[in-house]
Amino acid sequence: MMYYITMNQINDNNYKYILIIISAIALAIITLYILITLLSVDENHTIYRGFMLDTSRQFFPVESITKILDEMHKYNYTNFHWSLSNNERFSYLSQFDNGELAMINNNTKYYTNDDLLYIYNYAKKLSITVLTEFAFMGHVKIWNDVYPELMSDDYNDEFNMNNKEVYNKLTDLFNEVIPYTTSKYTHMSNDEISQQDSEIIKSLNFALEQAELYNKIPIIWDDSIIERNINVSKKFTIQAWHNNATNTLLKKKYKVIISEMDYWYIGGLHDMEIMDFKFPNNNYIAGAELVWFTNSTDNPIDIDWIFPYIKNAGIKMSEL
Repeated sequence: MMYYITMNQINDNNYKYILIIISAIALAIITLYILITLLSVDENHTIYRGFMLDTSRQFFPVESITKILDEMHKYNYTNFHWSLSNNERFSYLSQFDNGELAMINNNTKYYTNDDLLYIYNYAKKLSITVLTEFAFMGHVKIWNDVYPELMSDDYNDEFNMNNKEVYNKLTDLFNEVIPYTTSKYTHMSNDEISQQDSEIIKSLNFALEQAELYNKIPIIWDDSIIERNINVSKKFTIQAWHNNATNTLLKKKYKVIISEMDYWYIGGLHDMEIMDFKFPNNNYIAGAELVWFTNSTDNPIDIDWIFPYIKNAGIKMSEL
């Protein structure tokens, strides 16, 4: 009798152990499946929902930028595209030139490195990443006041891409800023350039090298492809700003961020009819971006009027 009970106890214990082992294996399988699913999501296919703010034609105080970020957060934006230089202003107090570009004509409206880091961190808390853009190759007239030797002989707002010092200065600039940005993207500008294709190709090669150095995906505006038909590397994501450029780029199998100006630009000469835009059904669409190229009449303090645009564009981008 004692033997019978003992054997039953042993069998019960074995049964319990088996159940525990089976449960542990099942839990491990489920956990592994979840991890594989999460890790297998290709970050490059995450939809880009962006807003671009031009702080060179108009300088925006940090408080205005945080208000914009708060509004972006309400409508699930993922990327803040911060344009920091153009012909009119170099709005970052860079170290490589001791701040000369930012302080031209005793200008005091610029962002310090601390300002950039503050915005990066503020945006991060809202699940928004930040990428920067410095006008590059074209729209660099502001450099002419400090470094005239870097400029093209024919165009005072474009670099001479045969001058090695151009690359040295830009390398120093990018090294100050790009490694600390929080987006997987970096914007390399490259729009409205008047020089020959060969010079544009030099700038593109350099832009790609710089982006890869910091493990960033480089974005450029669509000009080199749409206006010049240059065979641009597919490693670039192309921001479509010319009307009807999107379909052309998709046919060429480029990754595309849609910003066609009659639909996605705020202000200027363009009437934004965001809700009328029809997204193509195409896997090469990386996302879309609302763009605000500011002008002399824009008030960087009174910005509430753009919030309906941010709302409507956010709703539209939810279709992607």
